[in-house]
Order: sequence, then structure tokens, then C-alpha cells
Amino acid sequence: MKVKKESHWSGSSLLLPAALLVILIITQGPRYEGRTAIQWFDIMKMTGESPDRDPGLKALKIMGAPAVKVLQGYLKSPETVVKFRAAWALGQLGPASSNAVPDLVKTLQDPDVMVQIVALQALTSIGTSRQDIVPSLMAKLKHPNLQLSSCAGELLNRIESDRKRMGLPAPTNAVERALSFLDATSPYARVLGLPNLLDLSLQGRNVGPAYEALLNDSNAWVREETVKVLKQNLLPEEKLIPLTPAANLSKRTWPN
Repeated sequence: MKVKKESHWSGSSLLLPAALLVILIITQGPRYEGRTAIQWFDIMKMTGESPDRDPGLKALKIMGAPAVKVLQGYLKSPETVVKFRAAWALGQLGPASSNAVPDLVKTLQDPDVMVQIVALQALTSIGTSRQDIVPSLMAKLKHPNLQLSSCAGELLNRIESDRKRMGLPAPTNAVERALSFLDATSPYARVLGLPNLLDLSLQGRNVGPAYEALLNDSNAWVREETVKVLKQNLLPEEKLIPLTPAANLSKRTWPN
């Protein structure tokens, strides 16, 4: 591995035309194997199945902080494809991209749905305990785009997981958060909300109506996963099963 930084500036550089000055900054920035982070970003192929085989992405990972700074700048690009690629790369870098969380949060308001999706995925990969974005994520659960709804649910769960890991107190609107998953357009997101309901159940909260709604869900997989949670945890709401479309699953034996 060889990352080096060249910085041979002279006072005359301040007199250079703006375009030439930008070129000079690019060529004199931190490098890996002779290329800057900008140049590696340009040749990044975004190989879906094996990202680590992408030489551009591999180089950005090795460069670390200088690469993250470049990618943060690209999140502000007017070009949708550039923002998409930058958010994707930040997600691939994972926790090393933690400094980019504020910029990714802003990107959640991008007019392009696919840019929002990849920003949600990046934030889930990086991890964050930010509570201020929870209302926005709860609203995104109801977005007509199923993938956006699913990704919002994944990030909500990641935020909750990070909150618990850090030992932070439970939010005052814990019930509201848990119930928000019931309105998710994505069946996957509705299933993602089951652990939150279980937590409330174990705390003695009355969430029977929420389980009943899931047992009546239009999606068979959601009904099946709800039955599984009720039976595995011997919850009193199990008595609701025979009264719902999930009744045909009630005789199934679930593993402990």
C-alpha cells in the first residue's frame, strides 16, 4: 500500500486561473498507486456481486479519510448519477464513512428516489444513533416505492440497535415508532417491525390490536412471520390467531 501526499505550492499559484487551479489541486491531492481519490471514483465500476473486485472501490477503501471527503463533496453534485455513485461508495466503506453521515442525511431529501434509497442503505451500513431523522424515516415507510419503504425500515431498526448498544434511554414515542411499521407499504418492512412489537409485549404494553392487524395482513408471509413470533414467545395474543386469516397456520409447529 502506498498513499502519499504531494503539496509543492508557491505563492504564484494564487494567480492561476480558476480552472487551472482546480486541476492543480486534483493532481496534488493524496494519491494511491499514482491516482487521486477523484480519479479512482471516476473508474469505479460499482460491481454489484463482488464490490471488492472493483479496483476503484478498493482504492477508495484503502485511501480512507481523503476518499470520504471527496465522496462527501460529490453528494452535493447537481448530477443524479454522481450523487448515486457517491452514496453507494460511502455505504461500501461502512463505518469508515462516519464523517459523511450529516451529508447523507441531507441526501435523504433528494428529489430522486433511487438516490434516497442508496443514501438510506449507506446510513444503515455506516450506522448512526441520530434520533432527529426518525420522523422522516417513519414517513418514508409509507412511500409507494417498496424498496424505499424497506430501506427506511432497515435504517430505523439500525438506529434502534445502535441506541441500545450505546445504552441510551428508550424514546418517549417507542409505541408510535413500533406501530408506524404497520403502515409500511413494503411487506418486508412490516415484518421488520415485529421485534419492536415483541419488545413492547414483553414490557407489558397492550399491542394486541397491532398483532391482530398483522394476522389479518394481505400478505401471507407477514401473517406467517407474525404467527411465528406469537408462538415462539408464547404471547397471550396467540389466542387471536384462530380469528384471523392466519388461522390456517395455527397448527404448525415452530422451532424453539
